[in-house]
Amino acid sequence: MFYFDTCFLTPIFLPETSSDSVESFIMSVPTGKLATSYWTLVEFASVLARRVRMETLAEAQALQLLKDFEEYLVNSYHVIMPTVDDFKLAAQLLEHHHTALDKGLVKAASSLNISAKFGIDVH
Repeated sequence: MFYFDTCFLTPIFLPETSSDSVESFIMSVPTGKLATSYWTLVEFASVLARRVRMETLAEAQALQLLKDFEEYLVNSYHVIMPTVDDFKLAAQLLEHHHTALDKGLVKAASSLNISAKFGIDVH
């Protein structure tokens, strides 16, 4: 299973320099191996709302992108529903500002023989 967070999925819907690389990487993942969380939908909605407030995206476009994003998630990913305990744990982990959360997660995954990394390995 490959878990993708919002910052990785956003370039599929909002053009960024990494958009082509992200799409290529996702297309290389075997069918049925994509995973994300419903929290990703909330975070993507926040990205869109911010762009609407900054007037870099029209409200109608944002609404359509959110609809497309949700459809994409539901049709292509195993979408995990966070529990109350997941949110509590996330808040507890974020209380420790010095832990470099993403780096810590990659290190922890490695210690459990789970493949994890930052960004896209294009080599």
